Amino acid sequence: MRVLILSKEGDGAGLAYKLMKEGHHVDLWIESSAYKDCLKGYVNRPASWRPLVASADLIICDMV
Repeated sequence: MRVLILSKEGDGAGLAYKLMKEGHHVDLWIESSAYKDCLKGYVNRPASWRPLVASADLIICDMV
């Protein structure tokens, strides 16, 4: 399953890591630049989430 996680400050990083370990393709977008290296190398960290919306099977938002 292809999962897109949208996060303001990286709160969804733990969930992203668990989903990746289960074998899912995870794209993690974090708005805050302070967390730019969070899970880099484990999950895909796109520069923009907008192009990935069409291909995602599940979209999770952990922010307002």
